[in-house]
Amino acid sequence: MSRSPQKNRGEPRPGSGTANPPDPPVGVVAAPPSDPPRASDRAAVSGMGRSGGERVTASDPPPVSVRPAVREPSPDPAADVERVFTTWREVMGRGRARLDDKRRRLIRRALALGYGVEDLELAVRGCAATPHNMGVNDQGTRYDDLGLILRDGDHIDRFMRNARHPPRPATAADSRLAANVAAAREAMEMDDREPGAA
Repeated sequence: MSRSPQKNRGEPRPGSGTANPPDPPVGVVAAPPSDPPRASDRAAVSGMGRSGGERVTASDPPPVSVRPAVREPSPDPAADVERVFTTWREVMGRGRARLDDKRRRLIRRALALGYGVEDLELAVRGCAATPHNMGVNDQGTRYDDLGLILRDGDHIDRFMRNARHPPRPATAADSRLAANVAAAREAMEMDDREPGAA
């Protein structure tokens, strides 16, 4: 029995210096490499689109970031500082509070980090939406000072998040659990301090 000769895959033809292109898989028609991608091809690889379920194609511009990387300088920085302070004073019920140099520096520093006035106002409202900071804690103490809210980027981000998704207030069961955990820690520390403890 004689075997039929197999096709050369990627080997040069006898007498020519060029290699044969590999054969496409059965049932697949290879398109010439110079063909531009079709619109249906672009849509197939682009996935679902923005809000509303519209499709995004490769020719669409990339989505714009919500917060620009670099903010334009404010035409009136003093008014921005005053606006943030006024929002804090009204939201927290601090009618007698005054905008001193320390508070002015705090607000300016937060604005210099790249947060906008609206971001800082949102952070103030987020603190007001956080039960622990508003006195729902074991000490019954409010932690709503402007210095705490604008302490650093982590605090500002956390309070902005709390404004959008307020944390639930602690239930009586949560308070009992916290008290039990604290009592257990204290008991373990006392055992460690006693002489002859294992």
